[in-house]
Amino acid sequence: PYSVLRPQFDPLSFSDDVLQQALNSCAFWVRGNFVLQSRLLPLGPAIGHARTFVLFLFQSLGVVHRSRLLHVYVGDDQVTPEVILMLLEQVGKKTNEGWKLKVDDDKSFQEKYPRYVPLHTEFWRKQVRRFGPLLERYRQAPQEN
Repeated sequence: PYSVLRPQFDPLSFSDDVLQQALNSCAFWVRGNFVLQSRLLPLGPAIGHARTFVLFLFQSLGVVHRSRLLHVYVGDDQVTPEVILMLLEQVGKKTNEGWKLKVDDDKSFQEKYPRYVPLHTEFWRKQVRRFGPLLERYRQAPQEN
């Protein structure tokens, strides 16, 4: 959450604008929280792409179903069932409804800094085009946790 990040930086040295620029270059805004971008992790392109898709699903749907992800990546040599579980465990927690982010949704950033929200919202809106085919496969899969 931004409320945890902000106190780590002296406001006189790092304004909200500067901190936002830094966060935009290294983190995704997911349900009000900042998560390290996949490209900055040593995952390889295919797994990094899958991780970003998982974050996209969390942002868009709130709950992710492992069985549906398995359907999306069935037959993929790199994004295996073990990799999918690792990605979910990295950023999520299993609940009765499915997988949710480990950190609860944070609406305080949106309320306190509304001028930054459109930039983050626009980023995820653009990802709809990027992940459209995967999202369609995800939605067509049978629902199980």
